[in-house]
Amino acid sequence: MNTIISSEQALGQKQVTVRLLSTDDEMQACVRLQQPVWQSSELEVVPHHIFIVAQRIGGQVLGAFEGTKTEE
Repeated sequence: MNTIISSEQALGQKQVTVRLLSTDDEMQACVRLQQPVWQSSELEVVPHHIFIVAQRIGGQVLGAFEGTKTEE
């Protein structure tokens, strides 16, 4: 696992871990999260293949996970 940041919030002591995403399932989870999180239309969602391309050309695709669970 490539953990970038692991911290605890001062209030509530919730652990948040930020790490690089690498699997197809993780990229699909990013696509599914966009609409509910950003309250955007389906047309505004960044497609799955853009996450894959970004990673393959040297970009970083990161995920933030609350608690001890770092997988979908």
